[in-house]
Amino acid sequence: MNLSRKNMMIISAAVLFAATASVSLCETADESDAAGGASSYSFDDGVLKYSIISSAPASSVSVVGWVGNPTAVTIPKSVNRSGTGYGVTAIGDSAFENCTSLKTVDFGNSKVGSIGWDTFRNCTYLTTVDFGNSDVKSIGDRAFENCTSLKTIDFENSKVESIGLWAFTGCSGLTVVDLSNVTIIGSFAFEGCVLLESITIDSAVRIKSGAFNGCSGLTTVTVTGDHAGGISGGVVDMYFTSTGNWNLQGADSITNLRLPHTVHRDYLPNNSGIVGAEGRILTYSDAEFEWDVTTSSAPNQVRWGSDSNGDNSILYWVLALAIAVILCCILLLLVFLRRRKGKGKD
Repeated sequence: MNLSRKNMMIISAAVLFAATASVSLCETADESDAAGGASSYSFDDGVLKYSIISSAPASSVSVVGWVGNPTAVTIPKSVNRSGTGYGVTAIGDSAFENCTSLKTVDFGNSKVGSIGWDTFRNCTYLTTVDFGNSDVKSIGDRAFENCTSLKTIDFENSKVESIGLWAFTGCSGLTVVDLSNVTIIGSFAFEGCVLLESITIDSAVRIKSGAFNGCSGLTTVTVTGDHAGGISGGVVDMYFTSTGNWNLQGADSITNLRLPHTVHRDYLPNNSGIVGAEGRILTYSDAEFEWDVTTSSAPNQVRWGSDSNGDNSILYWVLALAIAVILCCILLLLVFLRRRKGKGKD
């Protein structure tokens, strides 16, 4: 009888353990099925999943996935959990990868400093990305690859400085991109953006190999900045091959290059034209201050600027003034000597 009671207790304990484990597994499965991105995370707010990076006093979290089927996501500056506030400082790799319901992303005033690898990769219905006043400075490799519905992206008022490899590769819907604040554009960053017509870039940007490869619709490059210089002694080189600070290899359809008004025609290597892309030459238009590409025999490099890192006109005025002062001194000296000689005769 005692043995039977002992056996019953063992069996009851085993059943209770199995039931608990079963419930736990079911909850984990439900949690995983209801969300996307990382399968391991600390908590969610019903829309986004978070992983704790650090605890008090400087509590912070990373966005690592989503819950349900969100169409619009705003990355918050902070999030609260059980009375504890956490600053949202990062977005993890692949956080929104394959989230096909997502249409808009707004970074607002978030403190996220970088976007990880593959973060929005294959979000095929994503149409709008607004960086707002966020602290995003870098975009990781393949971050927006194959976001085929993305039409425009504006970095003009953002803090974004660098764009990684293949970051926007295959974004076949992109038509206009303002990169005027970006300093580094990674290799193949916009490869295959066949509808991209116009880009705006800063005069000191570094464009790596194949960044615009296969952008068959790209016709206009607009350069901003105080002067076209700052890379190599004030001289900017644009190459249509696999070398140089500016690499537009594969962007064979460019028909005009717009330079800042602070670039003086006198400092360009050829007042009637500038060396252009693989058998083409850029010709100057006074009215619009741009260079149009026409068929001609020319090397594969574009160069503008001045060898002294910008506008030389100030230097010329200083030299002219110095020469004038020297001439005046010489003239005054001659007058003085003549008068002295005259007094000597008296």
